[in-house]
Amino acid sequence: MSSWDIILDNFTPAQQLDLTEPEQDYLPVYATDAFAADYDDFCCIFACFLTPGIWCKEVGTPWKFTSNNKELVTRKF
Repeated sequence: MSSWDIILDNFTPAQQLDLTEPEQDYLPVYATDAFAADYDDFCCIFACFLTPGIWCKEVGTPWKFTSNNKELVTRKF
């Protein structure tokens, strides 16, 4: 099971919020299937990045892999 599948298992469709325009603009170019959700007192953004899941607390914060919380370094792409 991929980390993206685990995210989908943890957030029901009713908990998955539509992204605002700024949130949509903040998605990495390779991200797909994104949504926002209330988590830990933040409206976090979750997205599928190629295969693994990624997340960030809000627009302007670093993207991290859900599997290990390591930062996604976009300059490598």
